[in-house]
Amino acid sequence: VVIYDKDSGGLKAKLVGTSLIASGAVTKDKIYDGDPFTIQQTSAPQLRHLLHGSDYQAVPTYNPIAVDASGYMYFKTLAEAHAAEHQAGGPDQVNVSGLTGLLITPQLPADDSVTSAKIASGAVGIPHIYPGAIVSAKIAALAVGIPHITANAIVSGKVASGGLAPLTSGKFWAGFTGNIPREENKYTNANAVAAVKADAGLPVVTITFIIDGGGSAITTGQKGHLEIPFACTINRVTMLADQSGSIVVDIWKDTYANFPPDNADSITASAPPTITTAQKSQDSTLTGWTR
Repeated sequence: VVIYDKDSGGLKAKLVGTSLIASGAVTKDKIYDGDPFTIQQTSAPQLRHLLHGSDYQAVPTYNPIAVDASGYMYFKTLAEAHAAEHQAGGPDQVNVSGLTGLLITPQLPADDSVTSAKIASGAVGIPHIYPGAIVSAKIAALAVGIPHITANAIVSGKVASGGLAPLTSGKFWAGFTGNIPREENKYTNANAVAAVKADAGLPVVTITFIIDGGGSAITTGQKGHLEIPFACTINRVTMLADQSGSIVVDIWKDTYANFPPDNADSITASAPPTITTAQKSQDSTLTGWTR
């Protein structure tokens, strides 16, 4: 009997001659009784029915071995499972610590593999970063920023391909909404005060109006009109006199189309500028004013 490997075709075993098994020699412990051809079980359950193709396992399976027309018996051997991935600490790891040179084609890092815990603080630089390597899927949110790149800085909306957009004509930078620059209109009633507080370098103007009594006490009535050709917000009112006394001054606001104004156009509510037995007064609260 000649035994060949079915896959490779190589000779596996050859049995020459024939021998008969003596009557009563087959027991649960041995299948042939007679030296030198004894195949005997030494400790259960090591012996399996070899000619039935069963391997060593707790519960043997019956795998009959067929003999073809030429008298050949074929055995099929199964390859042991091979790991799909090779990684440090795994059962099928590959050591690449000795590799040198460049890859044939650029390879990007796996998703979320570049994190603050895996990138040194800068003591050892990264030699090369290929174009396309820094994308949102390949940089996880950083708990600690990479030098010169703050945490979560590389995200959609924060880095433009051509830098920051130019400032819109007639507007100014008024700070940030999150990390996004915010524009504001200049000198509007809605945001002028906020703009002045946000940037001490923005201009604050003084609007001066002089009332001259001509050497006599100032009488009641309209004392003049002043055009202010820009939008603004009144922040404070200051009164100065050349001598001690008392006076109350009302301020009216009107449009060119509605000129002249009257008392209904007052903007001072119940807190008009007032000097009481003094030469000066100042008010930055402007309670109730239409500013």
